[in-house]
Amino acid sequence: MTSKLEERKKRRIRSVTNYRDCIFPSDDDDLLGFPTLQPASPRDWQGLKLVDYGARVRYYDKSVCHFFVNDARFEGLINAPAKSLSHVLRYAAVLTPDYSIFADYPLSLQISQHYKSRWLGAYWQSQGVNVVPTLAWGGADSLSFAFSGLPKGAVLAVAAPSQRAAPAQLKRYLVGFAHALDVLRPRVLLVSGLWLPDYAIRQLNTIDCEVFINPTPIDKRNIERHALKRACEAV
Repeated sequence: MTSKLEERKKRRIRSVTNYRDCIFPSDDDDLLGFPTLQPASPRDWQGLKLVDYGARVRYYDKSVCHFFVNDARFEGLINAPAKSLSHVLRYAAVLTPDYSIFADYPLSLQISQHYKSRWLGAYWQSQGVNVVPTLAWGGADSLSFAFSGLPKGAVLAVAAPSQRAAPAQLKRYLVGFAHALDVLRPRVLLVSGLWLPDYAIRQLNTIDCEVFINPTPIDKRNIERHALKRACEAV
């Protein structure tokens, strides 16, 4: 009987047309109502590769879908969540969408971006997708809610900062990164990008966290470019 009720609930949630049609449970203490996400299912994260949403994938069972791409590529997911379901179910795991959150955004917009990301994560989890929450934050005023609804001691994901980040941007990144580690103390951290500042690495060394670094396509092109340059200089 319980399984039939659960399947009926699953079908009902699957049929929603946009995020306004379904309110997921929240244990949010600040009353913003961010959906609470459950920890991702255990995996051997070492053998998995982060791939862009929409990229060609050869082995879905060895890939983790991420959304560290332009918002335009996934903006429509929130208003037609069922359309993405068959696709995201193919991956070993899926990160919650990384909706852009900038420090100069109005606080109301930052909250809205967070809510959409949490909502899609909760929707996918309700349909059996293995979801890894993505860390994201804006300015200092966003830190009071940026990590609400995320599981503690679990698997989380984050994008590394750009090596070209302005000093103020890098400072905001490091402050938010340290706050996330202090509040959530992840067991595993999936990082998109090769460059983690020394301060961030020192912060990770203070907790028992396994880190997996995944180079981005830009990182790979830079590595190839530098390797070619060294080869030419050696001739």
